[in-house]
Amino acid sequence: MKHYDWKKHMYLVAIPSGELFEEAVRIQKLLSDSLKVYKEVSPPIHITISTVKMLENKEELMIFDRCVKNVLADYNPIKIESYCFDCFTKPHNSLILKIEDDERLRQLQNSLEQALDAQGFLVPPSVDKWIFHITILSEIFANISLKKDEFLKICQRLSLKETPIRGVIERLELWKPELEKEKRVVSKYILDQN
Repeated sequence: MKHYDWKKHMYLVAIPSGELFEEAVRIQKLLSDSLKVYKEVSPPIHITISTVKMLENKEELMIFDRCVKNVLADYNPIKIESYCFDCFTKPHNSLILKIEDDERLRQLQNSLEQALDAQGFLVPPSVDKWIFHITILSEIFANISLKKDEFLKICQRLSLKETPIRGVIERLELWKPELEKEKRVVSKYILDQN
């Protein structure tokens, strides 16, 4: 299997708000500070919706923006929730908050991917089944590499309270694989409130 190079693509991401966002930031900071995973800035909280090819010029960006805005015109903000943590050992030892598989979020993803694929922007996912999630810790942008046994201990110890943590997706963004906001955010898209 060909190695997936995450640095060679762009990402269409959903930015959650509400309790889910606040709790994800709190947990990420707590773990990052205690384990010294990230140097100064932790990666921003987000849910990846699609991976797309690197846009090379303003014309491609205009077509991409129009494509996304056309799809989003049919969607209001989407309520989401998380009940549990999970861990991905490959490819980057990642601790995640799993987002419940919401039908509207899946429909939004499918609509966006069909529209982006028709324009030649979509990059096929490197996984068989897409799992919506918020990455709390990962070796991507990390200061250190977590030892496998350390990482597994963290995964086994963490659990959420019985009640779900809720949030809302009101905004999507197109990102380059950069940590600094000024370099990362290429475009912003709002899900209409009406």
